[in-house]
Amino acid sequence: MKPKFHYRSSIFSLGLAFASLSYNQARADWFDLNGATAGYGVANNTTYDWLATNAWATTVGGTTAGSTWVDSTSVTPRQAYFVSPASTSYTVRLGSTGASNIVIQNLMTNTDGSAAISLATGNVTIGNVGDTGIISLSAANSIGAIGGSLTINNGINLSGFTTNYRGGTVTINGVVSGTGASNLAVGGTALGATAGTLTLTGNNSFAGTTNIASGFQLNIRHANALGGTSNGTTVSSGGALQLQGGITTAAEALSLTGTGVSTT
Repeated sequence: MKPKFHYRSSIFSLGLAFASLSYNQARADWFDLNGATAGYGVANNTTYDWLATNAWATTVGGTTAGSTWVDSTSVTPRQAYFVSPASTSYTVRLGSTGASNIVIQNLMTNTDGSAAISLATGNVTIGNVGDTGIISLSAANSIGAIGGSLTINNGINLSGFTTNYRGGTVTINGVVSGTGASNLAVGGTALGATAGTLTLTGNNSFAGTTNIASGFQLNIRHANALGGTSNGTTVSSGGALQLQGGITTAAEALSLTGTGVSTT
């Protein structure tokens, strides 16, 4: 069956195909300025330092003393959770000037360390526009935001691993790079989400594939948002690839299946 192509204002959507995913739970760390005191200590419209002393806790809800972020690149990849009331928006920079590099596995807004992200809240921004610090991934990983939003202004190096977008409102403005099997998988229900939109605005260069699952949308706003052109993009029936801003993409192989997203 031929896919449906449709315009919605300035957005062009395509339906595409998706590969199966697996989720690897790692050590969980919560951005927690209150240490052993209940709550997370974040305030609305405030900027914090990812590398600040005692800014992280290893149990949810402030039941342990805070610790300082230390990169882990071997046995126990670290995953970062950012939690706040639904009405709170805050920014976390990679170091005081936004120029530090960190190594991480998963990055989410979340309220617990379980496999479900359905309770996530708050609106979190990682880095200011123009910050030069890079987030490098240490393993196959997940990014998501349910009940709030996650915006990443720093560059992300996929480091030859697959990044699994798990749902919610997530925008990556930084450059997404990575050689080899640096893949982007948009969607999957392993963490409880069944829909969502991931937006890419950068001049990306990651070398792997892009796969979009049914119920999920990838919105791109740069001609090179899909990264390198050698491995292509696939979308399953019910998924969507949206081109916004009148862009023309680089020569990318597209594999389309099903009927796309209904406009009615």
